[in-house]
Amino acid sequence: MNDPLERLYIPVIAVRPRAEFLHELQRRVHAVLDVPLMESEPEMITDTRAPVDFALHYRDVNAALRWLNDVLGVTTEWVTPESGDGRHAGVRWRTGHISINFKRGIYELGPGAVILATESDDELDALYRRVSAAGAQIARPLGPNWDGAGRNFVVRDPEGNLWELTGP
Repeated sequence: MNDPLERLYIPVIAVRPRAEFLHELQRRVHAVLDVPLMESEPEMITDTRAPVDFALHYRDVNAALRWLNDVLGVTTEWVTPESGDGRHAGVRWRTGHISINFKRGIYELGPGAVILATESDDELDALYRRVSAAGAQIARPLGPNWDGAGRNFVVRDPEGNLWELTGP
């Protein structure tokens, strides 16, 4: 069923100010308040996330999180709401972040894809054995990647999203 209000959705655009702007703002606030900026005062915390985030959408967020944790070994950082049906979550693969969301509106159009880089060939081999043992659908078996410089494989999660795991 199509959402009749779909045309009214406004995309969320995350804005992260430059560190220089934040430091100048901190200096100006201290000046207006007539409070000296101490040398030992910790700097204003700035967002250290990468400037690109990935998002995947699922009909059953809780089941997706269980699969991602158990099969791929990603770490769930948070889920909202905390109890009941999960609608939004954040998962981490090393220093990368992936947003896991409830599938609705335009996000029902199709599956997504994510690439996870491993640190070693041994880790890639272990993940392939883990995914195979879990009975996951292997979309492309472990083998050379497109340029022959490394190896990778692609697995499809239960809702059709593709996860490419690639060697170093």
